[in-house]
Amino acid sequence: MLFHHLPLTSASGFPLPNRSTSDGLPVSSIRRAGYRSTSTKGAIVSTIQAARDFLLRRRSLRGVAAVAISAAVLVGAAAVPSVPAVAASDVVSGYVYRDLDNDGVRDAGELGVRGVVIRSGRNATITDSSGFYAFSGVTAPINLRADSGWFRTQCEASYSGPSSGSKYTAACPDPGAGAGADQQFRVINQLLSATASPGQMASLGVTPDWAGEGYAGYSTDPAAANSVDPALRISPGYRLPGAEVDCQNAVCRPGETQWSLTQWMNQGTTTLKRLHAVITAPSGSSITHVAPYYGHGAGSAHAITGYEVVDATTGNALSIGVNGELSQTTSRIKVILTGQLLPGSEYLTDVAYRVADDATFSDGNLDGVPDCDASTGGPYPGQTCDLATDSAPGSYITYGAVIKMRPRVDVDAEFCPAVPDNCPVLGVHNKTLGGDSNDSAAWKVDSPFPPS
Repeated sequence: MLFHHLPLTSASGFPLPNRSTSDGLPVSSIRRAGYRSTSTKGAIVSTIQAARDFLLRRRSLRGVAAVAISAAVLVGAAAVPSVPAVAASDVVSGYVYRDLDNDGVRDAGELGVRGVVIRSGRNATITDSSGFYAFSGVTAPINLRADSGWFRTQCEASYSGPSSGSKYTAACPDPGAGAGADQQFRVINQLLSATASPGQMASLGVTPDWAGEGYAGYSTDPAAANSVDPALRISPGYRLPGAEVDCQNAVCRPGETQWSLTQWMNQGTTTLKRLHAVITAPSGSSITHVAPYYGHGAGSAHAITGYEVVDATTGNALSIGVNGELSQTTSRIKVILTGQLLPGSEYLTDVAYRVADDATFSDGNLDGVPDCDASTGGPYPGQTCDLATDSAPGSYITYGAVIKMRPRVDVDAEFCPAVPDNCPVLGVHNKTLGGDSNDSAAWKVDSPFPPS
């Protein structure tokens, strides 16, 4: 087998987030807009440690003395402030924690979740064993994103956590609009995001998946969480930074390349190893690249050490070149992750599909005229360009499915066969459905000579 190992440094030359201080705290030195450069690792450590010391000195609103939480906070085992403390003036920090009672407040006994990647622009860090993260040298408000396989709590809908579509955002109250005091991340589609200014904290309460029908059957009993629960989600349009801008608005022309983000999610409470997934290209296209996705910041799921790609039709291993280019294009691949996918974490890969030069254009009403204009993403005059889905006429559909892993049992979904389009789709979006180890994505295709 040929392995593709993750680089030890980011594109900017800085260590990836699995680098840590002597006490295990991930740190990040930033030289981009909104950050002030720090000259030495010791300066970064001192700044972040000062923020943590400040938090420890601060009394919580519940009257818990700082001495009572002391170093126990750092291992995620004791009470913590119910309202985020103000950190050092140039630090943005926070906790990712398991919110057992679904209230958005970190209570005693609610442990931190380690291994969750927190991104800001092209920079990233990873939560430590207490669920703590920090960015230092911050001089202006920054946007944050959490790569979590678990779901944000306080979302009262059958659509679970980060799988809540944008039209369901009211079911997940935004910070300041009903979310708990330790819930600073909002939910939009699959994204968990926050905005924080220097000196502020942004924390995130999450929960693993559980047996039952979405949040309508929410249980505060931690034993109800599923132990082994992987999921794969595919989202088109997340091109690799620097790649050609093709297929805008989910409409491609023959010869163009569509990039899709593939999210490997550990929704359960057991560490997963050697995950295998099959990804199938739509008829009329082929898979050309598989690469780690750094569009939201370098580094992803630090316990994943690399991956292999195999042509699922021939069984031959494919070598991986610059930017993830495969040694041979194919219509179906098997991707095998090496390393571990920790509970609550997520690994991101980017997959590229090249639409064939002679691909058939989308023609839902069968009148011989393309439905969708690749220049605008809208319909041609007199045509209807429906949203590309697995049920809309003329959609080009890619399927992905988890087919194997260690442990070998997925508690709430049957593993899919080697051809994932035989699987039920979209289970990861709606937890009332089975089959959440797989997903699909779709786009439309224009004519190479579109009507004027």
